[in-house]
Amino acid sequence: MFTYQDDRISTLQARFAQLRGMVDAVTQPVRQFKENHRSEIYKALMKSVALGDSELVELSLKLARDRYAAGDVLVYPMLHLAGDTNERGSWHRDGAETNRQVFWIPLTPYKYRGLSIISWSQGFLSKAFAYIGSRLTTLDALATKPNIGPNTYFSWSPRMIHRGNFNNSDDLSSAMVIFMDQSAKPSTRNIPKLSEDAVKQSIGIINQAITLDDAGNIAKVDQAKLRSLPEPFQNNFVSYFKLRTKIDLYAL
Repeated sequence: MFTYQDDRISTLQARFAQLRGMVDAVTQPVRQFKENHRSEIYKALMKSVALGDSELVELSLKLARDRYAAGDVLVYPMLHLAGDTNERGSWHRDGAETNRQVFWIPLTPYKYRGLSIISWSQGFLSKAFAYIGSRLTTLDALATKPNIGPNTYFSWSPRMIHRGNFNNSDDLSSAMVIFMDQSAKPSTRNIPKLSEDAVKQSIGIINQAITLDDAGNIAKVDQAKLRSLPEPFQNNFVSYFKLRTKIDLYAL
């Protein structure tokens, strides 16, 4: 695994904090995870906003490309609420490709050690170790937990075994994950720098489209209203919500 220091991480995290403030201004913020749909809606909102902002995405990609000259094939934000049992990671690797590099770029300061890694595990036995760690027994005794310091980000081979750790802090944590591939051309994106009005409009539609009960679970969905969301925000929100709940908002 490679560790990098770059002052631009502070700029990236400041922008994510701005976006978080825009979201929190127009919907009920979630600080501590609860096993209800409100928590998952909030996470899906934050991920969709992050992925829909050109400033955040382009700077994250630049940090990756400056270290590994290749095209991106996957860009997605991870977000763990405090006490988030639904995001607790299992031991895994990100693939077997030899022409790829994975970047993990913190969008927030980390108050806990968010990663466990087995840095020497990227050899020919990595697939077997990943299987053992995900299905049979813990690999904690073989792992290290790197310190996620200020202005620090990481990259690793997709064959390296790792996992995300349980967020035992008092605040959410988030990181942008980027897969860079030497055989891929850089993706062309047409996304804006998000404004407060754009965030307010999209979240206002979601607040109208989704009715929650007193326990914070979905009681009703206005699908026509939901489908009026702009793309790619609409697809990102529905996909990220389904990823953790297995619920298709278009089918309710």
